[in-house]
Amino acid sequence: MTKTKGFLLGLILSMSFLMGTLGWAADFSIQEAKELNQEVIRLRKQGQYAEAIPLAERILAICDKSLGPEHPETALALSNLATLYCLMGSYDKAKPLYTRSLAIQEKKLGQHHPDTLTTLHSLFLLRQMILGSE
Repeated sequence: MTKTKGFLLGLILSMSFLMGTLGWAADFSIQEAKELNQEVIRLRKQGQYAEAIPLAERILAICDKSLGPEHPETALALSNLATLYCLMGSYDKAKPLYTRSLAIQEKKLGQHHPDTLTTLHSLFLLRQMILGSE
């Protein structure tokens, strides 16, 4: 085997290993996000919104990094965080999150998908709450 072929084979094997490691890391991160989500749900049910927000922010960061900023799961993480902000009355923080989530869902899932419609409805309710508080 020539030095060039040996180098290329080594490079390909190294890249394959690296890709496998990155895939495993992404799977581990997604599992972490799922576990954090269970804790967010528990805290939300108990009305502990302020405690749930950092966990929801971590979930969003994991989804954004592991799945990408335009993935439907990232959109769902955005909506969930926005909902926590709404429950705390932080409408100014919720609105851009819902808006970004809706844009992703319309692009990736379509305008008539249940997740898209749910986010659209949440954004509508948020606007009603903002108008009602003025």
